Amino acid sequence: MRFNTTETFDRLDHGFEISPGVTVAAGDYRFREGFAEFESSGKRRLAGRARYGRGDFYGGRREYVQLAPSYRPLPALSVEAGYELNSVRLPAGSFTTHVLNARVNLNLTNRWLTSTLAQYDSASGRRVLYFRLNYIYRPGDDLFVVFNRATQAGPERGPNRTLMVKCTYSFDF
Repeated sequence: MRFNTTETFDRLDHGFEISPGVTVAAGDYRFREGFAEFESSGKRRLAGRARYGRGDFYGGRREYVQLAPSYRPLPALSVEAGYELNSVRLPAGSFTTHVLNARVNLNLTNRWLTSTLAQYDSASGRRVLYFRLNYIYRPGDDLFVVFNRATQAGPERGPNRTLMVKCTYSFDF
């Protein structure tokens, strides 16, 4: 169990709509937030984290809960889930958001590693699918193949797809 508090400063040059019908005005904002968190050992077959926090948020208040269970049925396979609930009260209005995500990590060998993430954010209606393949062809040298697919709610917003390949190579002197 741990407790923490943070203080943050944010200067907005322009206001923005944070939720439908709820705007945040331009200006200077100070955030003081505290949270309590419980986390079990990630080395166990069944593990997880739970966090509760609240504090200042753009001239109002934010209260949130995060839950993140994980399950490792095999040494090479882990399945993780996440849920975050945010309740926000601002001078211009109140709203609630939900963020859901799921991750599967599969390490075929100590040289072939994969990770897949799916996420949904209720505030933006955004859905994301992310896949990464990592091949370690020499210690310190990797080949990554990454695929992203994101869709945003709304008729004018279609899916956004990205395929990236990255290779690292180290020179020994």
